[in-house]
Amino acid sequence: MKKIPCFALIATSLFLPLWTNAEDPAKARLIDYQLIAPSKNKKAMEAYQTGTGWLHKGQYAEAEKYLLEAVQEDPAFVDAMDHLGIIYRRTGKPVKAEEWYRKSIATLPTNPVPYQNLGLLYSLQKKWKDSVVMYQKSIDLNPQDPEGYYGIGSVYVDQNQFAEAEKYLNSAIEKYLLLNSPIVADAYYLKALCQCHQSQFQEALQTIELGLKIQPDDPNLTNLKKICKSQQPRK
Repeated sequence: MKKIPCFALIATSLFLPLWTNAEDPAKARLIDYQLIAPSKNKKAMEAYQTGTGWLHKGQYAEAEKYLLEAVQEDPAFVDAMDHLGIIYRRTGKPVKAEEWYRKSIATLPTNPVPYQNLGLLYSLQKKWKDSVVMYQKSIDLNPQDPEGYYGIGSVYVDQNQFAEAEKYLNSAIEKYLLLNSPIVADAYYLKALCQCHQSQFQEALQTIELGLKIQPDDPNLTNLKKICKSQQPRK
């Protein structure tokens, strides 16, 4: 899930984008919409598809109604549970969100997605250790899924632990590339941000260019490129 960049003055007197703990539903990461275990119940699937359609549009009350119907039709429908958690997370009801993620885990413990969603929920609440634990559990369940590595990397960015963050972001980038996923541009952005905060401006520019090859119009990458260029020593 991409967070909202803001600008803050750091010790080196250069302006760099940092992260707020707000969430922008319009930039929701694709993990929100993965279908992991489709229901065999036709009515449940129809309700789920209608509910996620409303969720895509940001119509949370309508989405909630249909996703609850999906779970009522199929009490083991973990995808509907995860999406209910997403609705409650985005509408400022973290307790209810956690309840649905926990129900999903209890129903299908081998599914990494609710652990990733809990990792995001805890990071938004600044529960850093709990967030890392959840993301790590998702990695343990599926080491080839880049989201867990990206999640831990973003948690370390939130804590200004940039060198540690970069290690996980490198793993995320490697795995996104194997999947040919355009989301890799988000990971390139965070990696470049880490490099800038460590005064590695040339390396950051190289990372930014890799991201722009994937997402040429990404405003975060474009703005960070301008900042890094302005901080390079003049010849």
